[in-house]
Amino acid sequence: DRDRDFEVDCNLNEPFENAECGVLSNVNFGKANPNALSYDPKLTRGYRPYHWETTAQVQRQIRQGMSVTLGWYRRSFKNNNVNRNVAVPSDAFDQYCVTAPPDSRLPNGGGYQLCGLYDVRPVFRGQSRVVVSDAEDFGEHSQTYNGIDLTQNTLLRGMVFTGGVSIDRSSTKTCYVVNSPQDLLYCNDTRPFLPYYTFTGFVPLPWDMVTGAVYRDRPGANISASYNVRNADIVPTLGRNLSAGATATVNVPLIQPGTLYGPRQRQLDVRLSKRLRFGRTRVTGNLDIANVLNASAATAYNNTYGPNWQNPTAIQLGRFFKFGAQLDF
Repeated sequence: DRDRDFEVDCNLNEPFENAECGVLSNVNFGKANPNALSYDPKLTRGYRPYHWETTAQVQRQIRQGMSVTLGWYRRSFKNNNVNRNVAVPSDAFDQYCVTAPPDSRLPNGGGYQLCGLYDVRPVFRGQSRVVVSDAEDFGEHSQTYNGIDLTQNTLLRGMVFTGGVSIDRSSTKTCYVVNSPQDLLYCNDTRPFLPYYTFTGFVPLPWDMVTGAVYRDRPGANISASYNVRNADIVPTLGRNLSAGATATVNVPLIQPGTLYGPRQRQLDVRLSKRLRFGRTRVTGNLDIANVLNASAATAYNNTYGPNWQNPTAIQLGRFFKFGAQLDF
């Protein structure tokens, strides 16, 4: 909106750059295009995605009323599909670099140069004819999940305690080019092993009362940084304007996924129950206090780099009380 008149000063029926509008990312948008999407014949003959799942557990009794369980879980996904735009060759892209802003919250304080970014040449801008294909036709594709659980269960004089730690991570490796050489950027997305702690206990009290508690300690929310870069800052390394036009911008990921997390999320919930008997009728009253310590860790962040980057967009629910009753007859 160059003249700031809050009006669309261009022909929206024209898919290419005109007046204040840039080139559509898909010049066939809104048009009848029966050839826009097709499937590799191999996929239509039964070559479909599947996965292997493996589970192994060992349980050991430590003493009377106490046991420990160790479990391992793995899932591996096979025959993954990708969308290949056959209307644009993979060598129809030009590389450029951007410089990350200086910021102590970025890796190494920011100021580094991020390359491996590509822009399609203007002549191919908006051309689209997608063929769904097997990922292995382009390179080795690996997608796995691994998890380990270590839990204990204790029953002692009417008291019950259970809990432990779960450690897991996911790994996706797609280091091959399907459409643009930029597919190689952050192509090895292997997250760190992240521990989850959970403990639960129930203790009987005098006067037909019971108290219980649940404690959870979870990893913090993932933080990324999407940096909006102007065409003018890209031209020096690209050697031309972006194919979307001189007024275009692009969003650049400044941080590799899975490398930056916020503070851990911890929460303690407590229940107090009282039973009353009237002949064959029993009434149980419950008082639940969720988030007793009123923890307020962020569960989601603003991941757009700028003045509000890393500001929480959601936090843990605050402390609250709940009263309930159950009637058995």
